[in-house]
Amino acid sequence: MLRARLIGSFSNTKRCYAVAKNLNKTQLRNRIRKYPVGKNVHEFEINEVQSFPELDLVGVLLEHKHTGAKHLHMDSPNNNNVFSVAFKTNPPDSTGVPHILEHTTLCGSEKYPVKDPFFKMLNRSLSNFMNAMTAHDYTYYPFSTTNEKDFGNLIDVYLDCTLHPMLRFRDFLREGWRIENKDVNDKNSPMEFKGVVYNEMKGQMSNSQYKFYMGYRQNIYPSLNNSGGDPKYITDLSYDDLFDFHLMKYHPSNMKSFSFGNFKLESILEKVHKSMSGYGRIPQNSASDNKQPLTLDQRSVIVNDTSAIDPMLPPDKQFSQSVTWSLNSPQEDLLMNMKFSILSKIILDNTNSPFYKKFIETGEAIQYTPNTGYDCVTNKNFFNIGFEGIDKKKYNEFQLEKELKSIWRHDVIENADSLFEEKKIEGIVNQIELKLKHQKANFGMSLLNNILPLWMNKVDPMEIMNFNDRIEDFKMEFDEKGSKMFTELVEEYFLNNNVFVYANQGVENYNKELEIEEANKLKRLVSKLSDEDKDMIFERNLHFDKENKDEGDIEKLPSLEIEDINKNGFVFDLEKSFVDKAEVYKRITSTNGITYIKTQILDLEKYIDKSLLSYLSLYVMSLTTLGSKEQEYHEIEDEINLELGGVQFDIDTVSVYDNMGESGLVFELQGWGLNAKSMKIFEYWKKILEESEFSSEKTNKMKALIKSLASNTSSFSESGHNVARSYAASRINKSYALDEYLSNIENTKFINELNEKLSNVELTPAAEKDFFEREVFAPLKEINEIILSLIKNGESKIIVHTDNSKHASNLAEGFSKNFVDIINCSSSLNNNRSLDMNTLVDGNKKSSKTIISFPFQVSHTSKLVECCPYNNKDSAALQILANILTTKVLHPEIRERNGAYGGGATYSSVTGLFNFYSYRDPNPLKTLKFVEELCSREKLELNITKDDLKGAKLSIFQGIDAPVSPMNEGMSEFEYGLDKAAKEQRRAALLSCTVEDVNQVFEKYLHGQKDQFHECIVGNEENFETQNFEIIQPYLKHN
Repeated sequence: MLRARLIGSFSNTKRCYAVAKNLNKTQLRNRIRKYPVGKNVHEFEINEVQSFPELDLVGVLLEHKHTGAKHLHMDSPNNNNVFSVAFKTNPPDSTGVPHILEHTTLCGSEKYPVKDPFFKMLNRSLSNFMNAMTAHDYTYYPFSTTNEKDFGNLIDVYLDCTLHPMLRFRDFLREGWRIENKDVNDKNSPMEFKGVVYNEMKGQMSNSQYKFYMGYRQNIYPSLNNSGGDPKYITDLSYDDLFDFHLMKYHPSNMKSFSFGNFKLESILEKVHKSMSGYGRIPQNSASDNKQPLTLDQRSVIVNDTSAIDPMLPPDKQFSQSVTWSLNSPQEDLLMNMKFSILSKIILDNTNSPFYKKFIETGEAIQYTPNTGYDCVTNKNFFNIGFEGIDKKKYNEFQLEKELKSIWRHDVIENADSLFEEKKIEGIVNQIELKLKHQKANFGMSLLNNILPLWMNKVDPMEIMNFNDRIEDFKMEFDEKGSKMFTELVEEYFLNNNVFVYANQGVENYNKELEIEEANKLKRLVSKLSDEDKDMIFERNLHFDKENKDEGDIEKLPSLEIEDINKNGFVFDLEKSFVDKAEVYKRITSTNGITYIKTQILDLEKYIDKSLLSYLSLYVMSLTTLGSKEQEYHEIEDEINLELGGVQFDIDTVSVYDNMGESGLVFELQGWGLNAKSMKIFEYWKKILEESEFSSEKTNKMKALIKSLASNTSSFSESGHNVARSYAASRINKSYALDEYLSNIENTKFINELNEKLSNVELTPAAEKDFFEREVFAPLKEINEIILSLIKNGESKIIVHTDNSKHASNLAEGFSKNFVDIINCSSSLNNNRSLDMNTLVDGNKKSSKTIISFPFQVSHTSKLVECCPYNNKDSAALQILANILTTKVLHPEIRERNGAYGGGATYSSVTGLFNFYSYRDPNPLKTLKFVEELCSREKLELNITKDDLKGAKLSIFQGIDAPVSPMNEGMSEFEYGLDKAAKEQRRAALLSCTVEDVNQVFEKYLHGQKDQFHECIVGNEENFETQNFEIIQPYLKHN
């Protein structure tokens, strides 16, 4: 999708925050006065204060006198307050000790000696974000909430868990790794490795994109070990190692905390100070924290590695290679970092890139490697260019580097004036500026994620925040030097310096060898155990299983009450009207001078048949790839970059909240930009739709696009539980059935089959063009004609978000006059090819069992059944039931006992589907069997308490009442028809739901419904019995 933007030339452009600065000057001055430098706030001394008018922020940097802990506060009128505590945690090895420690700290603390206070707080809070994350050299624990009481509760829990954790041995075994009998109740059953992080990382390593990046990162930066943990080495970690690592790293002297929003800094720092009671200051070993990468001073280095075969790629396309240039230190010059980032965008992020043209458009490579581009890692900046699917014989050793160096010299430097022309640079910089005006619901969290990587590596956070100063400095230097600014960088860093080359070859038996290696290691460990040791392990794990059922004194954990939930939710009033045949929705709100437009062209399913359905996703991608006869797409993109914030297109399914059986297809158009230029959105929609060239002249671009789409497996390994749910749901739900053809398994099969046809056809250039015209471009042309005709003659609806009512009305008129009325189409609407929706789903709705086969080390599951629509009286109780089942039954069973990374139940109130799922699951059949047994019980024996009910309601309202960005206000009414009355009815139903209601819906919809459930597993079919499962191959097997 294309994102683009507008502003004038550098020489006469004022700073984008000038107006805001004038408007907020008095307010900012008053806020700054609250924080005099040198003031002591609960033993924190204010060291630095700075205002950032363009963001309406006041930054306050403090240091704790006794421990040296740093705190950064961002004073903002935004009520979505954020807090985070972070520790520098360079991993000493690849056992994953920082990652496992991140998990175990949240398993209980001195003040909160309960099982899993983190997960328990999910149901005792109204936070809209709670997590803990391990980066490559630091670990952080962020959350956000709009409720001040909630904010204080969560600070207490987070600080006590990190600074005063219990770190029990049993938590290490559960979250990290352990040896356990496959059947914990049978001492004679075989032993196996288990552990949440262990299985999480097995799943992570199944992602070919992650595997390549980590291989590159660990070899270019060997002193930075794998902080997440490599399953090969996780089982080397001892409990003592974990305990010592916490003692060394989780100390206030090694801590940085962050707060954002409108809550009082004094209250925040009081809690932080109290949590550090008893700690003193300890010296930090800067030398040991200052990890350095591989040195390339003396010579270039090449590393050859292997990985599993990528099933989406043919056998001769399993070789990937990247070339890395070592740049400056990110701490030295933040402006230089910005230059490298912009250089990366110019030469790599569009189809005009000389590297793209040479390798991807010609078919020499399939796509870029995941490390391609500017990469900032701890103490070094790198620039990488790499390709997947290249010829190993042609590009072995340093041949790729020689080719890339030739492109740098002849295609970049010699064509610098066109590559780095002023308007192109303006467009990129203007994108950066406009993003500062774009208001996000999670702005504080985005700010934290931007600041933290450099701040944890000794860069002044105030300097990081000076975005506009760097932009102005960049403009001034570019005005002075022009394209020479970039050619100097190329000449200094890319032409004559040594390089690091990382090569990776997919090999046939890679996963088998991993399994053998794991089995051998397990065998070695077990062989060293005496009978007494085995008895001890059996008894320990049996006891451990019982201990896991002991929740501890949950009452010690703070909690909100039902009364803390607002009885009335957010109301986003929409003005509704009709302009010709278009239904118009207008939302007047604070948008910081930006306009957002979204349009849906309705009833697409009435004018296409199944033969065109799979082409729809390819059509959408083509709109921002092919270009026209007169212009390459990158030229159109450059124009948009100077005019708007972005335009994009999509095909989506639509559901009606009060009718689960109805669904349809819409063509979506979106655009955003400054108010003064927003009418241009219609101009570019029209230009792209009318002028995109679906002809054999674009054969090379289309081949590159198809190959790229066919090669990507990362979404299947990263969100396999969603893939499983979608496929299972497609058997009974029309929206999901349509989705399968737009973006999921059916679409993947279609793209791979198309790619296979293209790869196997050996034709003359003329015959190849004829083949593409017939097999690819003809269907896309037909779809385009249907879309144009629907815009001209069909029905549509449009929503405008802006801060000016008159402007919104003008845009509604403009949609008709400047787009619909003047769109060119050569045909009228003809519904002879309408899609028979009933053929997409199994009409008798009998149960189904499917395995979607991927060579993953762990699996993902879904088991679902259709229940009732949104407005049914049982719908609210089903949503609460899903939450209670997750908390009380599924999480303990699937994650804690079974070792999966995640598992639970969800209920979609719009589709009416109740779904059980697991994520990165080593025992998927066991999970599905457990769910079957759960739903076969005559009675739900959960002993649901009022606290359980309260917790479920709090958890549900976290999502319902989460802040939304201005561009999304009222969107549920626009897309699903969920108006104020429907939402109020739903809110009341959730708040009034009783324990009896929950028990009743279990009996009605889940109990005894075995023949109505649909199951799906995403994983390796060879890992378990496949009897009675239909096996789906989303890719073509190659001999």
